[in-house]
Amino acid sequence: MRNFTLLIIGLILVLTGCQPEETEPTDVIPVPNQQVSSDLGEQEKEEWVAYTANPDSFYQTYGWLSDSEILIAEIEEGNYILRSYNFKNGEKKDIFKESMMVINTKIHSSKEFIALHISESPASAIIKIIKPDGTLVEEVKVESSELYIDWNDEDASLMMITAFYEDWSFDTFVFDMNTKNLTLFESSDPFVKWLNGDTLLSLQWSEHALSGGQIVKIHWRTGESELTDLSNVVFFDAYRGNLLAVHPKEDEKEMIYKIVGSNGEIVTEWSAPALSNYSQWFIPEVQWLVDGSMITLLPVNQGLIDETAPEFQYVKVQNGAVEVFEEKVAEAAFNCSPDGSLCLSGYESDHIIQFDPFKVWKWLEV
Repeated sequence: MRNFTLLIIGLILVLTGCQPEETEPTDVIPVPNQQVSSDLGEQEKEEWVAYTANPDSFYQTYGWLSDSEILIAEIEEGNYILRSYNFKNGEKKDIFKESMMVINTKIHSSKEFIALHISESPASAIIKIIKPDGTLVEEVKVESSELYIDWNDEDASLMMITAFYEDWSFDTFVFDMNTKNLTLFESSDPFVKWLNGDTLLSLQWSEHALSGGQIVKIHWRTGESELTDLSNVVFFDAYRGNLLAVHPKEDEKEMIYKIVGSNGEIVTEWSAPALSNYSQWFIPEVQWLVDGSMITLLPVNQGLIDETAPEFQYVKVQNGAVEVFEEKVAEAAFNCSPDGSLCLSGYESDHIIQFDPFKVWKWLEV
């Protein structure tokens, strides 16, 4: 059965099914301020090799395959070429060539698999799953060219797929690479995220977007779902049993961030100034690292993003503490290496941020 919803793009949330006990937010702890450089030091510049791409053929940067390899795509003679580039030695490797149009590419958090969302026709798509050496592992056809994908972080054989249709309806599936089954399940929210191998999480929105919504547990194997006690959530994310939930304080001047463990315990809690654009809250993206820690941007001041140029600070959340890497930076999309020491940043992910000490290097010239 297709579902119909008013899609509110940009507000995607995740949380746990247990009501956690209220605690006081953890203080955000600044680390010694580092001088920001537009380039790395002489030693790093000698060791690191920038990539110069042809502007007529360069397509996109997708993220990290390792702590030194970056996945990119270029178009050559009408073919989509997926490549890895090692900025520490300048080595470039061709991984996969595709003749059909590739809409998006996603790297699994284990770095062991890559998924290519390929447009077969205006009404259908193919998802090809490959290894970093280019070996084709699996492919699945979906009767829609517009897809949303959430890959299970613990089990790469499980992939949640939302297929959107021309009438704004959608269907939600789980694809199991082990059984080759595509299982349909019901959700009123198309942007579903994994809690664990058996349970997915979605958001049941309230009438007003600024009021957030209530988290729903979906047991996709049985088709059952249940409302949780978690409400007023305006952003959520999850990684291997740890759930990040964000909700506004009553005065709406601050946001409360909580990381909740698999048993419902609050692992870390902190607050940050609230930003909005009148119609919805603005919550910067987060990046989970392999050790379960997290890097994100927090606003420095409360206000409306349409009326000011807000400043942010990079923070790392680990072992119950929130440490500031760098203060007063502009908001930008970022994508961190597996160990979290470096992040891609910029409109085309053409810069690398180093956190210790905080420096920025332009690795990609297009």
